[in-house]
Amino acid sequence: MRPQTMALVVAVPGTVGRLLGRLQGGLDPGVGLALPPHIPLIEPFVAEPPFLPLEQFCWRTGHEQPSFWIELGELVLDEDAQLARLAVVSGSEHLVALRDALLERRFTGEQPETFEPAAIASRIVFRDELAIAAYRERSDGPGDTRCFVERFQLMSRYPDGSWYERDFYTLDRAVAPA
Repeated sequence: MRPQTMALVVAVPGTVGRLLGRLQGGLDPGVGLALPPHIPLIEPFVAEPPFLPLEQFCWRTGHEQPSFWIELGELVLDEDAQLARLAVVSGSEHLVALRDALLERRFTGEQPETFEPAAIASRIVFRDELAIAAYRERSDGPGDTRCFVERFQLMSRYPDGSWYERDFYTLDRAVAPA
């Protein structure tokens, strides 16, 4: 078994995730290679086999962290980074706590010291104004950008550059969806 590039993310759940998925299809024709709309927790790292200790660590960490609500802000097109992203306007402290719990150098290597949670909706390969307008129109209602986070994903990269969900880890159910 060879080393693999992996990342730990929170896939944007629910209605907002589905809307962002449609937007992603409009902005990035190579969407099959990209991660789904997500909030990066641990940037891509090279994991050495055996992977079971990493998976057990993720499982244990998930059960020690409570599930929580977040709210995403407006869609921003970052032309310099070529990304469509949304700030986390509430609940970011929970994402920071989850990331901090997942920082384990023996698995994830060095990670950036600063962490400002944001949802990555898509790469911007071309600017599809209709997809952007449709997302903004559908996400204007009150509470439409609230998401209940109850799991995180261990993503792995294929040699062709595409990503797949290797496993997911459920957070403790101490908080119930409202």
